[in-house]
Amino acid sequence: MKGPINPIDNLRDIHIPADPGWWPPAPGWWMAALVVLALSIWIIRSLVFWYRRTEIVREFRKQLQILAIDNLDTPRSRQEAIASISKLIKRYCVAIIGKGSVASLHGAAFLDLLDKMSASNQFSDGPGRLMLDGAYRPDSDGDVEALRKLALQKLTSRSVLRRAEKLAA
Repeated sequence: MKGPINPIDNLRDIHIPADPGWWPPAPGWWMAALVVLALSIWIIRSLVFWYRRTEIVREFRKQLQILAIDNLDTPRSRQEAIASISKLIKRYCVAIIGKGSVASLHGAAFLDLLDKMSASNQFSDGPGRLMLDGAYRPDSDGDVEALRKLALQKLTSRSVLRRAEKLAA
């Protein structure tokens, strides 16, 4: 006879279960993915909104730079240059503020609006004053290039759109 039967001899080896797969992820990963997705959508929408909002400024800057002010020898060419700059600035203001509050403005009231937009008094007291009657005077001797540079510098800054929104409200 053999000795007493040992119950441990009949036990089989331990089987380790398979590693869990990567799918489906744990609930925490789902939440992290939703947060990343929402943040990505918000960032993309903000960038698109910013690009569309500043498109008017980029177009104004481009049109102002295209404006040919090369031959200003005659008073007529000076008058035409002043008139075209003035029209371009008026269209720009209508585009960013709105037709209702800008279209009826002219003269000193329009220059005051430009001063508020640019946070300076360069339009009422500086080279911008040329827009009052420079396009109608045959002896206009103002500095047209200074007017163009003023518009380019003061009306295309980053803060102009914020000020224009406040003026429109």
